[in-house]
Parts: sequence; structure tokens; C-alpha cells
Amino acid sequence: MRNTPHPLNIAWREDWPQGWPHFFWGQWLISPLVKASKPLDSASDSTVELGSDSLHQAIKSCYPQLSFAQLAHLYEQWRHNPALQQELNWQALMAGYGFRDSEPQRLTLQKLIQMPSPFQAWAHHKALGPKDLAILLSFAEPNPDFDELLEWMAHSQTSKSIGVQVLEIAGELLLMGKALPSRKSLRPESYLMELEGQRRPLSRAALENKNQELSTLPWPARCSGRWLRLGDALVLETKVMGSNFQEVRQRLEALSRVFLAREDSPSQPASELSSPSEGSCQ
Repeated sequence: MRNTPHPLNIAWREDWPQGWPHFFWGQWLISPLVKASKPLDSASDSTVELGSDSLHQAIKSCYPQLSFAQLAHLYEQWRHNPALQQELNWQALMAGYGFRDSEPQRLTLQKLIQMPSPFQAWAHHKALGPKDLAILLSFAEPNPDFDELLEWMAHSQTSKSIGVQVLEIAGELLLMGKALPSRKSLRPESYLMELEGQRRPLSRAALENKNQELSTLPWPARCSGRWLRLGDALVLETKVMGSNFQEVRQRLEALSRVFLAREDSPSQPASELSSPSEGSCQ
């Protein structure tokens, strides 16, 4: 007979294979708690006792990969459970998943747990790490505007690269006492540009001037372009439309002649506008 099992709080285990038995290490249930035909406190075919030397090794054997967000849930259980602290070497567990155990990282784990649940799930699925979530440490108290932004990011299926930038810039604006721009009808990419413009108004003005200059070029039919900011980089996005490959090729050749005829040079000082980088063609 085993003592009453104590499930470990590991979130988002929907990929755990159905039909597998329950895995134990001592009194700790490592696998997800699912309905069993026999009590878990009795020896039966529905339970397996792991033979690992330590609890952190047993967890690693069951879960080769755990996200920082999953570890946040387990850490919340660990820091409030003296019995678990005696059994689980937290530093060794973090090292096993590629994280360095430190006071800032533990604080980040605690902060993440306080964020809206949809954002926690988004952070898990996008594999955000402690550096990506560093802005959370800057908020001493809950911020409703920030929480609303986090939920919007999760529901908008924001990509990791865009989301990390939105987190940082929006957090900085709120810490400066500024209101966030409206997100109504905006995609995450467009909202990032709004945030950039509010944080760096001079850069936004310079970007608008550069696009105004771009509009004076003799664009071929059904071709257009614009400068836009992606993070700290400035990229030229060009659009070429055609009904077949030959038309597209002809318009690309015409567009190339336009660019070759004009020596492109930044119209703003480097301190106000980043140097152009590689353009994108759609």
C-alpha cells in the first residue's frame, strides 16, 4: 500500500499518451492524474514506480522538455510545500531543462504565475524564456492595462518575435505613465508599429518622411513599396502584382531599373532612423 498520492503541478500535458499507467516516484504522482479503474494507493497494473535516484531525474525521464511556463506552475507548488522541497532539488531540475537557478529567475517564475491564464498558455506554447519575460519584474503591483494587453496577445495568436517586442515596449510605456494606444481592429504587427511610434515619435516622423520620399518614385504599374520598422530594423517592403509569371518578371525588371536609377541614401541622421536593411518582396 502506498500513501495518498500527491500529484505534481505540471500544466499543459495534453500530449501525454492515453492509456499509459500512472508513474510514481515515492509519494509523488509525476504523470497526469486520470481516472483509473483501481485505486492509486494500491499495487496494480495502473501504476509504475520509477527507479530514478532522485525526483528531478524521474521528472526529466517522464518529460524530456518542460517550458519555463510549466516550470512556473511546478515552482509555485514547490515553494509552498516543505515536503516537496525536501524531495526535489530545484536547482538540479532547472539545470536539467537548460535554465540557471537564480533569484531573478525565481521571481520571474512567480510573476508569470500572476499573469492572466491565457497569456501563461501562450508563453508556454511559444516557449518564452526568462529573458523574454524580464519586463514582468518591473511591475511591483498588478497593472490592469498590462493584463488586458497580455490577454489580447494570447487571443490574437501573436507570434513570439512580435509578442516579445510588444511586451517590452508596452511595459516601458506603462512604466513611464503613458497610456497604451488603442488595439481596435489592429493585427499584432500593426500594433507593434503603433507602440514604436509612441515610444519614439522622432523615429516615426522620420519614417513618414522617408515613405513620402518613396512615393515620388516612378513606380511601374501594379508595383508599390513602403518603409516599415520591424523591431530595431528598417526594411523596405515591395509589392509586385501580376496575372502570370511573365508579367511579374517584367515588372520586377522595371522596378529594378527604377531603383538603379536612383542612388538610395537615408534622409535622416542615424540617431533618428536605423539604417535600411534587407527588403522584402511580396
